[in-house]
Amino acid sequence: MVDLKCDFPTCNRVSEAIHEAGAALGWNVKSIVYKTGSPQPAVTSALNSPGVEYITLSGIPRSIIEPQIKEAEEKGIVFIATHNPEPPELPTWPVSIGEKDSVYQSEGITEWIIKDSGGKANIAMIGYPEVPITAAAPPAVEALIGQKCSECSFVEVPVTGEEVASGGVPAKVVAFLQSHPEVNYLVPAFNNLLLGVPEALTTAGLAEQVKVTGVASMEEAEASMVEKGEVVAYNIVGQAEDGAMSIDAIARISENLPLPQSIYESSQYWLCTPATFEECKGWEAPTNYLQEWEELWGVK
Repeated sequence: MVDLKCDFPTCNRVSEAIHEAGAALGWNVKSIVYKTGSPQPAVTSALNSPGVEYITLSGIPRSIIEPQIKEAEEKGIVFIATHNPEPPELPTWPVSIGEKDSVYQSEGITEWIIKDSGGKANIAMIGYPEVPITAAAPPAVEALIGQKCSECSFVEVPVTGEEVASGGVPAKVVAFLQSHPEVNYLVPAFNNLLLGVPEALTTAGLAEQVKVTGVASMEEAEASMVEKGEVVAYNIVGQAEDGAMSIDAIARISENLPLPQSIYESSQYWLCTPATFEECKGWEAPTNYLQEWEELWGVK
């Protein structure tokens, strides 16, 4: 099997879990990194890998790889998709894993923000509309605010893949906040959009204006932000579980077993703050998550 891994740091833990879980079942897993926004060459390379039967991928819209999907169907190759809200489509795209991760993690941090603000939060979300799963976060937050916080407001600050790659996100966020002094909470659609933002806010004299929050997996850079108090609350999603669920889906398909889509829709998540940092640092997933899957597979 081939694991198609995105070129953002946030994809590292999912890919590591796929390798770890695959190794537990004695499978050979090869990784190919794809360029976000232009995954087609990497998908084609995966399809041409000798002996490939399954390809795991994350955050790639079906619409931009339709020719590759057709080729996969002709070759009998199955895609196991994570972090994509598009529904399954047999036979080549039979499952959608972690499809609710972005929505649930964003809703969770929004609940915290509403409580922390006393129901008077003006939230700006750094959005990433180019990828379907992250594009789902801003409307989910806006809808939740409409239901639960009449004195709150919401606005999206959309960024592009080019801006992310060039390091232009912090400057764009600073410029937006300078022209919107009413904003008092900032949240990203996914974790890597925060890189460089706290430092830029401090340099611009905006660190006291806005409380920075975070979502998704918490890697070393984001953990440092929480530890130093630059990020006041972080809703961690155990994305390693998504990798294990990808392997579980392949195992079930190979044995003609049904797929538990309701279980696959999201991994676990939990809140971390500077006060609880020592308890939650390094928690890309519950510590025994792989052991539980191995017991299910009968290899433990």
